[in-house]
Amino acid sequence: MKIKLIYLSFPLSLIFACTPINKPKMDESASSSEENRSFYDSSIFGNWNNNKELVNKIKRRLSTLNLPSAVVGVVSRDVKGLIFTGESSPRKKPDENTIYPIGSITKVFTGLLSSQAIIENKIHLNTRVSDITTPNLAPLLEERTVAQLLSHYAGYRSMPANLNFNSIAPAKDYSFNDLLLCLKYHESCASNRSEPGDRYTYSNLGSGLLYLSLSHLYNVSPINALDPILKAFNLSSTRWVRELSNDIGLDLAIAYDRQGNVIPYNTMGVLMGAGELTTSGLDLLKLMEAFVFPFRKNERTALIVRELKRPIKGHIAFSIDIKDLDGDRIFKKDGATPGSSTVIVWNEDENIGAFVMTNIGGKNKEITNNLLKPLVSNGL
Repeated sequence: MKIKLIYLSFPLSLIFACTPINKPKMDESASSSEENRSFYDSSIFGNWNNNKELVNKIKRRLSTLNLPSAVVGVVSRDVKGLIFTGESSPRKKPDENTIYPIGSITKVFTGLLSSQAIIENKIHLNTRVSDITTPNLAPLLEERTVAQLLSHYAGYRSMPANLNFNSIAPAKDYSFNDLLLCLKYHESCASNRSEPGDRYTYSNLGSGLLYLSLSHLYNVSPINALDPILKAFNLSSTRWVRELSNDIGLDLAIAYDRQGNVIPYNTMGVLMGAGELTTSGLDLLKLMEAFVFPFRKNERTALIVRELKRPIKGHIAFSIDIKDLDGDRIFKKDGATPGSSTVIVWNEDENIGAFVMTNIGGKNKEITNNLLKPLVSNGL
């Protein structure tokens, strides 16, 4: 399997069959002099040529992960580029426009929308979510605040109890009425371990509720609520899974579960703000640059990013983990679906950020430990 590095351009074929595949293995023999020359000289964005050693190290690390395909992005003071490996679909190599589902990285976008509302003085962290949500949801949210939903301290369980857990995508058809029923019968939504503000309980339910409420605040459909964020950061290929079938010109990576079966992209019903976005390597590279170098773009996006990184409670910013790694402040977020693994991480002190998107589930821990953690701390 060959690995290539390219940059820039733009444009899906969704395969929903569930048939087994043979998991591809990395081919470390793809290194003829001609292929290597093509690999390095194809860069038109940033300067990988001066970082040949770094690229080779990333390639070697990737080859140990046994991924069907992957997109790796790196942003630092002297690098801004993408590396591609594998086949995103049969006989199709990924490029900067190939679409991958990103799971809970969606929560970062919900955080960005919250940040935008804060700098526009529409909300504050202590704003009660009941004050900005729909009238029929408001009395059911009690005194929970924006900060509690962003930081997963709202006392909600990970997912509503009234889902179809026999499905590979249990939230696929989860409706607004289902959500109302869950909230009315408190025990099916609230965590059995904590009260609001008491302790951290990671919650897709809470994130989905917050995104739904922010959509109401802006008086737009949840499908369109992110449009100002996507425009501000110039993200032209980021969209919801439910939108993909409307654009047959997109290049979709086929999703594989851990057993190597082809599976559909995950949808989240009314809880879409918790985990239903898809994006390309190019869009995620632009976003990573805005995180690592906020003022490279403009003051507005810098202010939004500043809010996004603000610690709320303990190790959590706006739905992003804050960690200490060898004395450096690290921001990290995982996105996992049954058919994809995505990790974004950046080091604020060293001005370096990186991400990996792949089209197979269950690889987040390996990606983090074998590639991203050493890359943004002490280098590979």
